[in-house]
Amino acid sequence: MTEAQLTTDQNHLLTIQDSSLDTGKTYRHTLSWLQIDEPNCIFPALHKKEVKLIQSKNLGETMGVFAIFERKAFQSIQLSTDFFRLATEHFIAFDEETGERYAFLPYFPTKEVNTLNDKLKKLDIQISFSTTTKGVITKWLLLPDLPADASLEQDLSHLYALTLLYWKFEAKWESLNSMKIQIPIFWSYLSLQSIFEAIISRLQKQWIYLSASLNTQNGKSTFQISSSDRELLQIFAKWHSNIQHYSSITKRSQTDEAIDKLKNFLSSNHVENWWEIKQTLSTWTIKLLVK
Repeated sequence: MTEAQLTTDQNHLLTIQDSSLDTGKTYRHTLSWLQIDEPNCIFPALHKKEVKLIQSKNLGETMGVFAIFERKAFQSIQLSTDFFRLATEHFIAFDEETGERYAFLPYFPTKEVNTLNDKLKKLDIQISFSTTTKGVITKWLLLPDLPADASLEQDLSHLYALTLLYWKFEAKWESLNSMKIQIPIFWSYLSLQSIFEAIISRLQKQWIYLSASLNTQNGKSTFQISSSDRELLQIFAKWHSNIQHYSSITKRSQTDEAIDKLKNFLSSNHVENWWEIKQTLSTWTIKLLVK
């Protein structure tokens, strides 16, 4: 192989491609949420806190590779209160006594209703919930039609609301690590899965990383969504600042440190176009995908 030259492949991954690497086989890897199949190549990979050149056939668990997206990082995005409220109205029922429709939060702990209402007030969301014999409900409804498509701002607002309603942020001290959502789905509401999957798909096309699964246990189904994506968490942390302050995003700090190590590696090794790649790393959105 001649002097190495780095390029991005069809999956936006930083690689060295050369015919001398061909093994006649295709290698499959799942990197964060992204599944790839491609012939053997070389990745600049983060392994045991060091950047090393690792052939695809040898890429192992916990190793991280670099993805480059030619766009600026998403930062200043406004919370859509309408799409936030859309997330509160996925479970609609009819009160036969009053003839009114209401939205309910299945399995929501009643002891946390006041805390939820306080959060909604701090976010300036014009809605509140109460505890009744029918569960935790609200009659403050917009009843919008579910959109066939949505913008980045709208999908993120929807997802942020689901995080507040159906589980939590995970943090250590003031460093935000991840978000996790667990939504119970049942009966006619099983169709909600396709709505959530469409949101995830649209965000993944924008290179926002999320993973999802449907878990069924003892006859109960739960749709789970999780993410430690640096851009998503940075946006959510900003929206959440009136409720709780996070001083840093764990994945952002880890990725920035990895990028610095990659730049140093490029400078000290025989990479033909190292200066061009260093400029790219300083210009565009970089994410570290871990196997």
